[in-house]
Amino acid sequence: SETHKKEQARIRAAAEKIVNGQNNGVTLDMQKLKGKIETRNSAFENHGKTCVSCSACTTVCPACFCFFLS
Repeated sequence: SETHKKEQARIRAAAEKIVNGQNNGVTLDMQKLKGKIETRNSAFENHGKTCVSCSACTTVCPACFCFFLS
């Protein structure tokens, strides 16, 4: 319904405002990040063995802050 669509748009706009506010001023040291990513970590290897590529991890990973998930 039109009312539902308006409410959904209002909620989405509020969520985008919150996400943008949280991300404002966030900077990453890409060299440090690159080193962390390239480091072999057994925890990631173990979890990777059972990964089904659902992308659910991006909703909880603090490094995935830049994505607005729909």
